[in-house]
Amino acid sequence: MSTTALSKICGLKAKPLVFDFLITNDYLSYEEGRYKLTSKGLEYGHIRNGTSGGEWVVWNEEKLIPILESFKLSLTQISSSDPLCLPRQDNLYSLADAYGLDEQAVVYSFLLSEGYLCPQASDSHYTLTTKGLEYCRIFSDGTYEHVVWDEEKLGPILVSLKSKIIEQSNIPFTFYHMTHIDNLPEIMSKGLFSHDSVGSYHDISNISVNSRRQGKEPIFHRTIHSYVPLYFNIKNAMLYAVQSSHPDRVVILELYTSVCLSKNVLFTYNNAACSNAVFYSSVQKFIDANIWGRIQQRYWGDDIEIKQEMMSECLVLDHIDFRSIKNIHCNSEKTAQEAYEIVEKSSENNVKTVYAASNLFFR
Repeated sequence: MSTTALSKICGLKAKPLVFDFLITNDYLSYEEGRYKLTSKGLEYGHIRNGTSGGEWVVWNEEKLIPILESFKLSLTQISSSDPLCLPRQDNLYSLADAYGLDEQAVVYSFLLSEGYLCPQASDSHYTLTTKGLEYCRIFSDGTYEHVVWDEEKLGPILVSLKSKIIEQSNIPFTFYHMTHIDNLPEIMSKGLFSHDSVGSYHDISNISVNSRRQGKEPIFHRTIHSYVPLYFNIKNAMLYAVQSSHPDRVVILELYTSVCLSKNVLFTYNNAACSNAVFYSSVQKFIDANIWGRIQQRYWGDDIEIKQEMMSECLVLDHIDFRSIKNIHCNSEKTAQEAYEIVEKSSENNVKTVYAASNLFFR
């Protein structure tokens, strides 16, 4: 994983903070305009060569993250109740990115308009107001001051901003997940888990396709298997195959839109396992891509491209709470009755309706 990617995970600004730390502590050297691993650094990472002849440092995240977290704790907190003009060395970008928002156009503009910040004195500085100081902490490494925004306080604001973008898009962000009804009791008790996190369950996935989901996505650099997969258009080739092999035992879970408002959610154009899948963390960029009509097509025939477009996904990291399930769709009265009884035994769920003979299935 790159220095910038690791810095984002730890909520630290890559330049100059993390790069300076790595150079000062002899993990990196800077020679002839390039960063190079030292002999000490080679114990924590390696050099990767690009196809065009360039090279870059790739770190072992399991080894370096604890070091960066320890460094983060060593920074000195500065107490202040007065407005401060500070250089923009902060974790606002990594927070905005994790919640799928553009830092400059959305988050920074909101903080400015709502009085958390004053207009910046220059391109590299901004002024925190007394209101803004309630939402962050200020640290110093002896050379630079760094703003660390409090995610517990700022997170709900970012969720609200993301929700507003979706509402204004006029796109019906409806999500579906298909599963075998044998899995429903566990789901209604503990929720949906990613392939990497789930225990024993009745697997209905395509084994050959599933093996390709062991690869990493290009944004947060996690395996696709570490996400719970949801479809926008459930009446796709995957459902057709699963329904053919399990005619009355497949159930479709319809989820509330709020499921995509959490951190580290990705949207894809094309099935995530495809080599040509396009990944988005920014909900606005996903909307602006103008691909909704392609995703919501009804027939694919022999067209592989349409088939993959219809299986575009929303990927939710690790786990989805069972209270995020809105409706359950079944292919027969018998299965619906079974699902209804399972739901009745589940406390505190938010399921509105269990549908029998749902038109989401193929007829």
